[in-house]
Amino acid sequence: MSLIDWAKFYLHNGLSVIPIAFQGKEPLIPWKEFQERRPTEKEIKEWFSEGFKNIAIVCGSISGNLMVLDFDSRDSFQQFLEKIPKELAEKIKETWVVKTSKGIHIYFRVPKTPKSTAIRYLGLDIQGEGKYVVAPPSLHPSGKMYQFLTDPKKNSIVILSEDEYNLILNLFEKKEEKPKTELQKLTESQKEKIVRLLLPYWTEGRRHFLALMLAGALYWHGYDLKDAIAVIEEICERAKDEEVKDRIRAVVDTFKRADKTNIAYKTWLQEAGIKGEKYDRLVLELLDIIKGSFIVGNGRLTIRKNHNTLIVADFNKAYIRELKVKKDGEIVISDTIATAVPDRVTVIQTEDSELLKVSFRTPEGFILTFEGDIEEITNQLKKNTVRVASRRKIEDALCLIISKMIQINWCEVVKGENVVGLVLNEGNLVAIDYDMSLPDPMELKEALEILNKFVELSKFNENRVKKLAKLIKWFTVAGLGWVYKQKGLWLPHCYLYGESDTGKSKSAQFLSNIWQEFPSLSLGSIDSPYRLGLALSQTTFPMIVNEMDFEALDSEVVELWKNAVDSTIIRSRYGRKVKAYGIFCFTSNSSVPTNKAIQKRLVIIHFDPKDSEVLVKQKDKFEKLELKRKKLQAIGRFVANYIKSNIDLITNLPWEDLAELLLTKAYEFAGLEVPDWVKVKEEEDEEDIRSSKAEEIRAVIFSECAKYIHELYDEENAYILFLELSKKIPWIHVREREGDVVLLKPLLKLLKQHDIKLASMRDLTYYIPDSEYRVKIKVRGRVLSGVVVNPVAFGKWLGFITSLDVKEDFTEEEIFGR
Repeated sequence: MSLIDWAKFYLHNGLSVIPIAFQGKEPLIPWKEFQERRPTEKEIKEWFSEGFKNIAIVCGSISGNLMVLDFDSRDSFQQFLEKIPKELAEKIKETWVVKTSKGIHIYFRVPKTPKSTAIRYLGLDIQGEGKYVVAPPSLHPSGKMYQFLTDPKKNSIVILSEDEYNLILNLFEKKEEKPKTELQKLTESQKEKIVRLLLPYWTEGRRHFLALMLAGALYWHGYDLKDAIAVIEEICERAKDEEVKDRIRAVVDTFKRADKTNIAYKTWLQEAGIKGEKYDRLVLELLDIIKGSFIVGNGRLTIRKNHNTLIVADFNKAYIRELKVKKDGEIVISDTIATAVPDRVTVIQTEDSELLKVSFRTPEGFILTFEGDIEEITNQLKKNTVRVASRRKIEDALCLIISKMIQINWCEVVKGENVVGLVLNEGNLVAIDYDMSLPDPMELKEALEILNKFVELSKFNENRVKKLAKLIKWFTVAGLGWVYKQKGLWLPHCYLYGESDTGKSKSAQFLSNIWQEFPSLSLGSIDSPYRLGLALSQTTFPMIVNEMDFEALDSEVVELWKNAVDSTIIRSRYGRKVKAYGIFCFTSNSSVPTNKAIQKRLVIIHFDPKDSEVLVKQKDKFEKLELKRKKLQAIGRFVANYIKSNIDLITNLPWEDLAELLLTKAYEFAGLEVPDWVKVKEEEDEEDIRSSKAEEIRAVIFSECAKYIHELYDEENAYILFLELSKKIPWIHVREREGDVVLLKPLLKLLKQHDIKLASMRDLTYYIPDSEYRVKIKVRGRVLSGVVVNPVAFGKWLGFITSLDVKEDFTEEEIFGR
């Protein structure tokens, strides 16, 4: 079946579908309306007839109260099966079941609109109202295909009863292995087995820790305190332990405090003097007896992953290991999963999700602290030279270890910060932690006069005034960015570029006070999915990101940012969802990003390096003006109030026209004349700027090469041309095997001598057609970075290569001046 056939099949089964990015999960259309109506066959044809795409099924009421159980791994699915009644497990065989990259999707329909919820640390999500799931035959970012494990043509999606639906919800609400209301009882046989197991080790120096270990194991697996005391009394009697009262007191204290405090944490981490396989064997047998899944003691957290695999986090030696039980019963080390151990865990609860802050301790005693979800933390571990096993192993192990640490209260739970800014609530503009009171005319007048002085400082250059006018207009409406998205629209982010000392960062920071000034961010503040999500979720007001370089970001982060510009929610490939409240003003010493998809999401403004000399002289004036920057907030408050009374302006006017109207109304309200710059349009074409600088670069390279070239070459001899040049010019290298040309870093020095400043070699790709920046290239026995070009295309651009089938515009004499 083709993709369009699958889309029609889903539609005919009462499901709403949408197109999403090929080998990704980002929607390719605004999809909110398809939570309320199913697409037509005409729309299906338009979406899926051409090009590579993935397909997603919208959950919730529009798809017949569709609920999808989303398991991150097969282990999570198996744990779920163990918890549910046999009758419900049988229904899974009768419904739609899909294999994802690592886990499983189970499709059910339920009696009422399904809620969406998540228990991230158990690897389980319920995808319900307001969510969608990637469906077969889509491709995961890893390259794996989503596939049905049951036949969707034979099986219908099973409808659960209300009791069955509530049962699943209750499973999600409970903590794993939380003590039950009705406590479990140890049988006499179990008591005897525990006594015999611990008795050989019940010696001075060990017995107190063994008592704590047993008490914790029985408590966390829901056993009665009376049974724990009975076992301890029997062991003490047989071992002739006269300190039986101390042992019982330790057990009672553990049961009283274990669920409320981590008081026994340090005690549990002390070693009991039982080493190696003896301790592992003792733990394994105790887990068998009590039918348990984990034990804390002897400085370790030991978790039973399955019947023959143990995961051990050794908090004293700082490692995580996987142990295997062989058929003959021998316990062996299967793998060292990580040479670090979680030392401190903080759960950060936000409105939409739960995140982790985990401090790892290495064997050398170093503390490494990372934030994000399990997968993001795994990435950061690998990047920080911590030796780890395969990604799958470390992720699974951390999920198990951290979930147990949360369960036994070896963690801190904190609330994440709420968003600051402006939002729509039932159609009305509402302020959150922001003073939206209407300024009086005098207060607004003072703010606008400060703004006028700011513009006047740039009147030495008419083009600069035009650019600042555009920047002011962007900031005027940028505080409404989230409102635009709530209206189904979006505002572009802003990108200011130019050399240092051109005032781009200071201008942005100054104008951000129209709303509320936040500390400036840097590239490192948004260089991971977690950090980008954190920045986007703090405020609806514009934030400044300095030293921006899209090329230096991981492709996943760039895709998430692109999605954040025009969507209310971003979702990382690991499934974490974050509300994209924020809007950024980027500043960069580099040139404009070459990617067209990035460019169309930006308002791009160039700051001319020729202005820097005058700006340096005006530094004192600007610094005095900067002291009054907080007063600009009156402008934002006026804008918020005007929009509150005229909310439809957002949908009726382009953003620049709206900004012009808002500024005009502000000046009129303050009793001031509207300055000319408010109505000025910034007409400078970014393409013209690029073409002009590209020609300057071409001329310098041409002149240098022309010293050694005395004739034109045809396309067939382009390679020979650059091979000869590479022997004369140090910044040209020819790769024989690849048949291409590499431009090297000394070229930047040559360009600088001609007053052409570029921040990096990567910037050359913005000006040289069909060029590509590479971080690692073998050049004359060394590994260097450089810009790769095709010899024919590059030669034509320079003017040294002629096409045999194209009439030449210039003679050799005209080109070479001979």
